[in-house]
Amino acid sequence: MAKRTIPFLIAFLFIVVISSKAQQKNIIFHDNRAYVTFEGIDDWEIKPVQIGDKYGFEGKNASQGIFMLPDKARSFSEDLAAVCLDGRWGYISNTGKLKIPYRYDEAQSFASGTAIVVVNKRYGLINKKGNYSIKPKYSFLSRTDNPDMFFVFDDWKAGIIHRTKGMILSPGYSELSLECNEVILASKDNKQGLFDYRGKVILPMTDAPIKARGKFILIPSKEEFSPVFEYKKNKLVKSGRVKNFISSDLAPFQDSKGNWGFMNSQLQLTIPAIYSWVTEFDSGEAAVDGHNGIEIIDLIGQPIANPKTTRNLYNTLGWQRVSFQGRQGIQDSDGVWVTRPDYLDFKIFSTGTSLAKHESAGKELWVLLTAEKDPTRRPTFSEVGEIHQDRCWVKSNGKFSFLNEQGLMINSQSYEEVTEMERGIAAVRKGTLWGFINRDGKQLQPHIYTKIVPKGNSHFLVFEGKKSGLINSKGEYLKAEQDIYPAEAIDKTPPKFGNK
Repeated sequence: MAKRTIPFLIAFLFIVVISSKAQQKNIIFHDNRAYVTFEGIDDWEIKPVQIGDKYGFEGKNASQGIFMLPDKARSFSEDLAAVCLDGRWGYISNTGKLKIPYRYDEAQSFASGTAIVVVNKRYGLINKKGNYSIKPKYSFLSRTDNPDMFFVFDDWKAGIIHRTKGMILSPGYSELSLECNEVILASKDNKQGLFDYRGKVILPMTDAPIKARGKFILIPSKEEFSPVFEYKKNKLVKSGRVKNFISSDLAPFQDSKGNWGFMNSQLQLTIPAIYSWVTEFDSGEAAVDGHNGIEIIDLIGQPIANPKTTRNLYNTLGWQRVSFQGRQGIQDSDGVWVTRPDYLDFKIFSTGTSLAKHESAGKELWVLLTAEKDPTRRPTFSEVGEIHQDRCWVKSNGKFSFLNEQGLMINSQSYEEVTEMERGIAAVRKGTLWGFINRDGKQLQPHIYTKIVPKGNSHFLVFEGKKSGLINSKGEYLKAEQDIYPAEAIDKTPPKFGNK
């Protein structure tokens, strides 16, 4: 075995000496591997070899030789590569010349003109001349997306330092992140705050779990909506509000001008704020009201041809009540939305004028929707009756009145109590006395009756003191004998009155 080994080693050394004299060597780093090249030889014809605990590279044939490298090496970056020799790191040029001496315990590749190095287990930053931009005195140092700013750590606490301007935030935070518009989001003791790139406080530390993504900053609220801000001209500017996140795909977002769009959980405005009204997304569908009218859209803002809706309650115009996401709206005979699907209930006149029940500030109210679609002409009512012959009683501020099919009051009067308008007649009370009006608001009987009892077919038993009589469906008074309608024989069934 020894006889075979000696000639091999002699031949090996001969190849190394001869080839090294015949060829000019260069070290090339590619894909985290180092290659030695010889002038006139293709770089990729060289393969790595190991001799003992050292690594080197040899060519395809013996004439190309073997060149031994340092213990470890990193890829070239910005014309310099970190190399390790006998446990110490330095930097060489792409010609193999040592540019920064072997004096570091660890060394990373250069980026943006700087490299992170370790001396005595402390991290620092050097430039291409080997001078310190940040002295090695931190337990850890890492880069940020800003080439001039670095995270520094001491005792597991984080800070931020600028390579030329010095410390921005001293180590003392559990978490730090650089956001858009030169904002730093900081966490400490289960609180969060915002700083600018100079370390100036934008928002003091707060219990609210602040979220900063892209250009937007969300400060969660316990209310239904949370405010969204942008950092502009060295101050927080409110951009709008977003419905609190979220189990659904997207959340409604309202900008500072009152327009609506949709935002995802990363605070990206995925559907622009171009609508005057929206619902939440459910099963990938949402209702919106915009330039194209009311429509149902998908998660990328495109109209859906056959959304998940149910239809019922047709009126004389062929209009129908349509349910979407548990709320109701009105569509005409062509299937075009007339009102938004945002209501709990509807009462529809023959003209299409509607009374719609909705929630407002935790209360259920009825709103008048007319064909004019003018929001300024939308009075609200606490209670409404049934529509009979295109007339409906409504209650507002404790008083009753009647609407016609146009949504207009049939007269200028208001009452303390009313009955339904049936067969063109209704009983109305002012103060303690009852009277009667027709469907046009004309007074049929004066307010002289102390008590009334509906008898069916729009007839009423009336009492004027001890005197009793009957009001027929035409509003005419018919004298009634006491023995025919004694007070003790009065029907006790509650009449269809408007609630007091």
